[in-house]
Formats: sequence, structure tokens, C-alpha cells
Amino acid sequence: MATPTNLSFPTVAYSSIILNWTPGTGSTNTLIVRKQGSIPTSRTDGTTIYEDNGNAFIDTGLTDNTEYCYALYATDGTEYTEPLTECQDTLEVQGLLSRWEFDGSTISDGAAVANDTRDTFNINNGTPLSIAPIVRDGSTCIKGKCLDFINNGSGVAIPNMSTSADIITATAWVNIKGDSISGTYQSILNQSNDSEHRFSFFILNAGKAPGGWIRDSANNSYSFISPVGLALNRWYHIAYVISGNNAKIYIDGNKALDIILAGAIKAGVPLRATIGNFVDRTSYTINGLIDDVRVYDTALSEDEVKSLILIGSDYYTNNGVCGSANGQAFYSAPSTNLCSYGVVSSVSGTGPWTWTCSGATNSVSCFADKGLLSYSRRKPITINSVESLTNHQVKMTIAYDSDMQTDFDDLRFTASDGQTLLNYWIESKTNSSTADVWIKIPSLAIGSNKIYMYYGNPSVSTTSNGDNTFIFFDHFDGSVASTSKWSWAAPVSNSTLSLLGTSSTAWTAIATNNSTFITIGTTVDIRAKAYHYNSTSYGEQIRTNGGSGEQSIGLAYVLSGHQGQYRNTISSASFGAISGYTNQTWAVFSITKLASSALYQCNRANDVIISGNYYSNPQGLFIGTERLNARLDIDWVLIRKYSSTPPTISWGTEQSIN
Repeated sequence: MATPTNLSFPTVAYSSIILNWTPGTGSTNTLIVRKQGSIPTSRTDGTTIYEDNGNAFIDTGLTDNTEYCYALYATDGTEYTEPLTECQDTLEVQGLLSRWEFDGSTISDGAAVANDTRDTFNINNGTPLSIAPIVRDGSTCIKGKCLDFINNGSGVAIPNMSTSADIITATAWVNIKGDSISGTYQSILNQSNDSEHRFSFFILNAGKAPGGWIRDSANNSYSFISPVGLALNRWYHIAYVISGNNAKIYIDGNKALDIILAGAIKAGVPLRATIGNFVDRTSYTINGLIDDVRVYDTALSEDEVKSLILIGSDYYTNNGVCGSANGQAFYSAPSTNLCSYGVVSSVSGTGPWTWTCSGATNSVSCFADKGLLSYSRRKPITINSVESLTNHQVKMTIAYDSDMQTDFDDLRFTASDGQTLLNYWIESKTNSSTADVWIKIPSLAIGSNKIYMYYGNPSVSTTSNGDNTFIFFDHFDGSVASTSKWSWAAPVSNSTLSLLGTSSTAWTAIATNNSTFITIGTTVDIRAKAYHYNSTSYGEQIRTNGGSGEQSIGLAYVLSGHQGQYRNTISSASFGAISGYTNQTWAVFSITKLASSALYQCNRANDVIISGNYYSNPQGLFIGTERLNARLDIDWVLIRKYSSTPPTISWGTEQSIN
């Protein structure tokens, strides 16, 4: 019988070490004895941690930055060989500020007390709120004990937590049971009080997607949402890494989101924090369990985040966990990286595909999307909406990626299935820099909604199409205006409609054939250039048309007091001054019909709301000039849906299509 050989430590973490070895020839089992700081001198000099017939073992529950020595004996059940010995240090914890393991004295199913919520380092000790979470233990938890917040307003308060600079990493094991009954999201950890806020990390009710927000030094808020959601009733390791304005979310060690925000997290100051609840208010309570919460004042790397999930390896062995193919896109059915733990089933479907990873006692379901053929890259986009919207146009600015065509011609957008193409229109672009794009979304539910942007196809032409994207659209691409849309074939040159006054008494004007498509809840956008802005010698005007009233943009007006004014008119007029416009420059002017007033904008800003003399009935559009040499140029016209709180956008991590 031979001594074991080839001992190695393929993964070393802060509190765990993985051992691999080749069993001794002729043996039935391998016995492993561990000793801290020196090699065991015999089979009884240390702690027996393993005796079985395998060739790998995960040694958990260790102390960071500590040397552990191992002696491996081959045995046939009666005799033992000479040992194979070697030592290995666990990693040193870098920047770990606080850790809440919830392994206090309270027995299972009892209400947590202060002893259960203390910080391992005795720095940021927690205190249960007046409604205390319930202590659980055993197989219910990842390791030792955990807290069950049971959706009743319970939580843990940390009176005065401080982290340094503008960097923080927060990690936790979470197991979601369902929706929170006290808010739209479920708090994991936040640092806020009634007058100051720094961050909040949570799980959205919609889609169970991990998300968060940070505040900058001016108290501006910046949100971010993972495009990947969680399944109910299973544990996940969630890590938030914030460094300045860069936010990352990891799920089970896999990066789910890497986003640059418009602002950076404010520097750390002593400020109250809460686990499982938002600011001690018995609101946004998590409906589920939390275990092993950690806060670092450094930005952990991906490898460091991955090392932290080893504490849950026993849970994964029992339950299985999806591999890195889960949630990705493929041209054909995936065959590798299906499971990180567990036995993989056959892959079913024709795209999307599904499979399971079966552990010793349970299994998890995994999936992969079918990507668009010939597109090498895609990014998930999460659209968050506060209301249900149908056939709504959403505008987003797209940063150039080196995998794209420089002119953005290979952009394509799909629904959440990764296959159903969505209509879009590129409003403007700077090659190799940015593109402003409108996408028509057939249905947006309240909460988070996912679509995909595809690119990485060098041979295709653009499919940008305003007619398919908006209620009404014209970019004046021909030599005259289309009489299927407008009242006459006005001359067009270089995709610009120019209305030039040819008479001292008559209008030179054009009107839409449809006189009812501008309704409450719609916006008219017109990119226009006036040549006599704020003049009373010329008329240059854009207005709604039809019925007994109008909303108008009087860039120039022959009636004194009406020039340079927005105006509602029925029997009389109510005015508001145009702001943000300079004569003979291009600008986007907007008219929005609200329920009881009109919203006017220049370059989608400089808001002016006029409620007096408001005509709310459906109307068409009129564009015209009055007097000789009056001139108004039009680049494009569109009519779109309006939302008082526009949907917000967050970008996921780029995915390669395999």
C-alpha cells in the first residue's frame, strides 16, 4: 500500500483551503489530520478532518492569515502508511472592516438579541430593532446560524458605521422567499439616516434582481440594477463593489453588472447602517434569510469575491449551482460550464435552453438564451418603469464599443427572449463616440424590464426606422414632402423641409393629413431652425391644428407680444416665454398634451407649463411662415408616447455569444 501523492492546494481563501491529492495505490481511504502552525507528528497530533475514499476536500471554518499543516495517510481500514505532509497559509483579509456572522447564543427559532448581531471585530456591533429577526441554524443556513427577517418589519441597526474614502465592498448570503410587503425592494444593507444617505443595497421585488443606489457629496442619487434575477428559496452570495462611480454586482462569484454611474459615492463618514431593513423604519424589509454579512473598505477583485463563496460549498454540494453558461447567449446549445456544483442533466429546448444541476439533496434550474446569428456581442439593458406602458418609446445614449461598427450600423435590439427584434431610430450620432437612440418597447411592466442590445457584425447595414418606431415620423428623405403624410408636396432639399415666405399677406404652411393623433399623453418633437426669432416683422410658427384651440410655438410672430412665446389659445391666449433658443440654430422643440395643461420644451429642457386656455382635444400639426422671406427649416418631426416619470436605464455586462 503506497502513501498518497501529488498534494496540491488549487484554491486558497480567507477561511478555507481546497486540497487535491492522488490516493495511495492499494488503499481504500485517505485519512487527513490538520494542525495549526506545524506538521502533525502522528495521526492523533491534530484534528482529523477527513477519512473517505475521495481525492479532494474543502477545509472550511479556518482563520485568515494563518498557517495550516496537513498529514495525509493511506489506509486499508487496518494499517496506515507514512504520511504525505505539507503546509499552506490562508489568505490575509485585506480591508475587512466588519463581519456579522449571526452566531450568537440564541437557540434556533428564538428572537435575535444583541449577542447574535455583534460584529466579529467588536467595532460595529448591531442591535435588533423592536421587531427582531428570528435566529435559524443547521441546514437552513449557510454556516452556523443565520437570521430570518420573515417580512414583518424586522431588522438589525448598526449605530455608527464608517468606511473610508469613496470605496466599499459589501457581501452577504441571501435567500429570498417572496415579495416584501413593505416596499418595492428588499433591503440587504444600507447606510442612511433621516438627513443623510450614502448607499442602499437591495433585491427588487420585480424579477428579484439585486440592485442598489449611492449618493454623491451633493446628495444626488444614482441607481443600478443587475440584469440577472434570483430564484426563490435558495441561497445566493451577493457582492457589491463600489469604487468611486464604478458599481459592480456579483452573484455567486459571477459578475452580473459592471457600470459607470454619473456620480461617485460620497466619502465614508460615521453614519447609521441597517441590515434587512431601510433606516430602522420597518419598511423595505427583506422577505427571507441573511447570513455572513461583510463590509470592506477596499474594492475586492473578482478572484477575491469568488474566494468568499467557498464558505457555502457544503450548501452548493447539497443543492447544486449553475455554471458560468447560465444566463449567457449561444448560437447553438451550450455543452460546457453548465454546472459549478452538482450533476448536470441533459440540455433541452431549441433556444432558450434549460438544464438542471443536481446536488446531493436538491437541484437548481439553469438556462441560456439563443443569440442573434452573426452578432458576436450583446449587452442586457434593464428598463425600470414606475407605471405600465404600452408601445412606449425609450431614449438612451449608447457609448461606442470597439466591437461595433464605427457608424453604429450593426446595432440591433431585442425583447427579453433575445430573439424578437424591436424597432428603433437613431436620432443623432458621432461616429466612434456615441449614438442617441429611440427604442419602441411593446410592453413595460411596473418595475424592471429587460431587453438586449446586439452588435459585433461588420457586414450589416442599419435598420434604423422612425416610421416603425413612432406614432408619426418624417425625416423628409425625398425631394418633396410626402402627400400621404402632409397637406401638400412642399419642396425638400438634403432631408430638410424649408418653408420660405413668398407673400406679404399669405402663409407658406404645411399640415398633417391626420388631425387627431396628437392626444393627451403624447409629445410632438420637431427639430427646427428659425431665421427671425423673436421678431414681429415675420411669422415662423409651429402649432397643433384642428378644432377650436391650439398650442403654439411662436418663434417669430407678426402680432406684438406673441413673438418668442409659447401660447395656449381658445377664446383668448395664455403665454409663456421661450427660453434656451438662439436665432438661426437647430433645436428640438416639444409640445406635450397633459391632462389639463400643455408642456413646452426647447431641447427637451427649459420646461414651460401653461394651463390657461388649454385645448385638450385630439389634433394634428401645422408648421408655417408668414410674410415675405420668413423662413423655418425642419429636419424631422416625430410624435411619441409621454410619461411624467420617464423609464430609467441601467446597463449590464457585455456578453459574448458563443
